[in-house]
Amino acid sequence: MSAKNTPKASGAEPAGRVQRVLACVLCQQRKVKCDRVFPCSGCVKSDVQCVPGSMIARQRKRRFPERELLNRIRNYEALLIENNVKFDPLHGGPRRAADPDPSGGPGEGASPTESTPAKSEYEPKNFWHAMNQAIRDIDAASDSSGDDVREFDIRDALHRGFQHSDNLLLGSSDTHVDISTLHPDPIHIFRLWQLYLENVDPLFKVTHSITLQAQIITAATDVSSIDPPLEALMFGIYCVTITSLDPDDCQVAFGASKEDLLASYRFGCQHALTNATFLQSRDRDCLTALFFYIISIGRRIHPQSICSLCGVAMRIAQHIGIHSEASLARCTPFEAEMNRRLWWALVLFDSRMAEMAGCMNVTYLVPSWDCKVPLNVNDSELRPEMDEPPTPARVATEAIFAVTRADFGNFLRHAAFQLDFTCPWLKPLARQSPAPEGSVMPVVEKSLEERYLRVCDPKNSLHYMTIWMTRAQIARAYLIEHLSTHPDPSTVAEEQRTTALSHALKTLVCNTQITTLPLTKKFRWLVQFYYPFPAYIHIVQELKRRPFGEQAEKAWTIMSDNYEALFPSFYISDKDRPIFEVFAKPIVLAWEIRETAAARSGLERPAPPKIVVHVRQQLELMQQEKHNGTRGAESVQNMNYFTMGLSVDATGQEIPGTLPQAVFIPLGVDPSNFDWSENWI
Repeated sequence: MSAKNTPKASGAEPAGRVQRVLACVLCQQRKVKCDRVFPCSGCVKSDVQCVPGSMIARQRKRRFPERELLNRIRNYEALLIENNVKFDPLHGGPRRAADPDPSGGPGEGASPTESTPAKSEYEPKNFWHAMNQAIRDIDAASDSSGDDVREFDIRDALHRGFQHSDNLLLGSSDTHVDISTLHPDPIHIFRLWQLYLENVDPLFKVTHSITLQAQIITAATDVSSIDPPLEALMFGIYCVTITSLDPDDCQVAFGASKEDLLASYRFGCQHALTNATFLQSRDRDCLTALFFYIISIGRRIHPQSICSLCGVAMRIAQHIGIHSEASLARCTPFEAEMNRRLWWALVLFDSRMAEMAGCMNVTYLVPSWDCKVPLNVNDSELRPEMDEPPTPARVATEAIFAVTRADFGNFLRHAAFQLDFTCPWLKPLARQSPAPEGSVMPVVEKSLEERYLRVCDPKNSLHYMTIWMTRAQIARAYLIEHLSTHPDPSTVAEEQRTTALSHALKTLVCNTQITTLPLTKKFRWLVQFYYPFPAYIHIVQELKRRPFGEQAEKAWTIMSDNYEALFPSFYISDKDRPIFEVFAKPIVLAWEIRETAAARSGLERPAPPKIVVHVRQQLELMQQEKHNGTRGAESVQNMNYFTMGLSVDATGQEIPGTLPQAVFIPLGVDPSNFDWSENWI
């Protein structure tokens, strides 16, 4: 048997693969052929020591650095994305500044910035960036060609894997609708735009009138080729503008009823938002359109439903990043300022809807974000090409109303007494009161008066609205602070009760000032979202406790004046009866307590105030109809005047032979159009 086939001895090492003979070290360095005999002929000829290559630990051959190059490219792309610079990525189609990015950038419309902005210390870390850093550290010595796990790649894969549907909320069908046919004719588009600038824009300032007007003029010439976000915004403007008008004004200006116009434009806005993929969009115009749409339906839909829709808008706003200064720092000064205006308009409206829905604990008016208050500047001072933000003015600009509300809202979201009723678990974030021994409100009130209200001209409609709306909100905040500080009414001193009652009465006085002056007619539609129901309840409770207190006569007069100013209608519809009864019965009870107290004291029976007369008549009518099982259609049709001012005796009954001092309602106007449910909360 040959040696090759001889069996191995027991315990011998198994035969392995024949090791390849390597060139000696010197031949490797010289890059010459080695005969691989040691010493090799090359080393003998050179008279040097021959060192076999197998005796030197082999170093891993470094591959061409594709991986390192790819990592660098991705880092540079991440920086470009972070700063919203347009570029063509290495993989995939062209990346726009508006596309989703792994850094949570600001989104559409943002222009590139030349320098990397400073990041806020409160900016959240990026999970995928941190994970990739760890992967790179582990894989640094590896020649693996595997790629990093990129957030954008994951999002892109998920987006392609899921069904896209933006009709989840608006109920739009999958059938294509040519919404270009729903636009008004160009003349009416321009008319709606002008009314928007007069009735809506001054209250929110969420659109830049100068640049948007040019876009609308161009779009009106060819409504079939409008960019989807702009088209959604245009329909949103139609909706909110019609909402701001009286029914008679709509009929005169557009030859159609307010209800028909709203139905058409809301339908168009729904489909326009769907076409713009509003649930995924990062376009500010699209979010503004949704905001206007919610406002336009807010007076007819249950507050809890509106509150839920507001929650969707707020989540979209957070996805865009308009709530965060770290995100806004990546925008141009123009975009950052417009984003701040929109965020604050959303927050304040959402807060009110949360109150009306009875779920104040879900409000966004809390200290969990850092968006700054908008600047007190005119639209003419904001330009898309500007490099630095403008200097805030010390005078009343066209943004004075929106800025004042935001400034006061910024105080409230950090106030401990406000957080008591919204998110008490966030009270550790509340700012320290400058007056720890007493109320913080006098300091805030003085600041607002000096910075904003003092520079307003009461003869200017917007300035007048700013003055009295701000003072009403201040008075309401005083009342909230009182209720927070004194949760147990039995421990409240008389002086403190009197002060709190004064604040509640001031709330009604301010509301009456707004609703009675013709100067504010074009803005009165917004006031209907802020009916001072809590002030009424507090006043009535105090009047029941102290029917002949020093402010009792004044309180009944103020309530009557406010009630008469807000509700020039005698008819209460079926759906409004429950909320009316909740409001009316405490008023009647408070007055009955006053009558009983007068009788016990031997005083003359007091004449009922106008508010009691009307409420009693309405409750009696409702009781009669309930007893008869009919609505009394004939009496309703003949009810063309408001009988609050009837001549009555001490019992509240009409004096025979006297004529009613009536406030007439024009024939053809249906009093049932008044929606109590939207105003009494």
